[in-house]
Amino acid sequence: TATMPQSVTRSDSTSINSQLKRLIKLLTTSVSPSLPENELKQLKSILQLKNDYVIVSFNLLLEQLQQEHSQIRFAAFNVLDHLFSRSKVFRDLVIANLKQIIQLTTGLESRKTLPEPVIFAKKLRAKSLSCLETWKEKYGMHYPRLRVAYRYIQGRKQGGIGQPAAPDVHQMRREHRERVRKVFIGK
Repeated sequence: TATMPQSVTRSDSTSINSQLKRLIKLLTTSVSPSLPENELKQLKSILQLKNDYVIVSFNLLLEQLQQEHSQIRFAAFNVLDHLFSRSKVFRDLVIANLKQIIQLTTGLESRKTLPEPVIFAKKLRAKSLSCLETWKEKYGMHYPRLRVAYRYIQGRKQGGIGQPAAPDVHQMRREHRERVRKVFIGK
């Protein structure tokens, strides 16, 4: 078995950062219904080298969560969820950025709906709400912000946290077109 190097030089760090970027891109743009195991294994082995790489990976995943495509956000959130349960440093980063992550994955906190495709927007919302509940149950004792966020979302969401209530994007578009038509046509 190969041993992990104890120290990483600057050129190694640059190379590893490039590798992280490539792996995160592959993991979040894969059309596979599950996370590609080989890339996930490579990612986890790199993250064990240094906490700096955990931070870089978190920031790369956050960038992917900001993409205007729900399938990419869904894949990024799956990676985020996977790493959340395996790294305290990663959990700390998620908790520190929890409001933004909730906004990007549920659409409950912003006036802007989740991007298309609609089927992945619904999957993303359901997955993120489900994970939030699981995270609260498993880690809520150590992360009070997680418990507060869970209660807040539970109060904001009709029907409880377990049932996704994605806004009807098509209905919203029809209403918007109707408002625009009324403004321009005057009817």
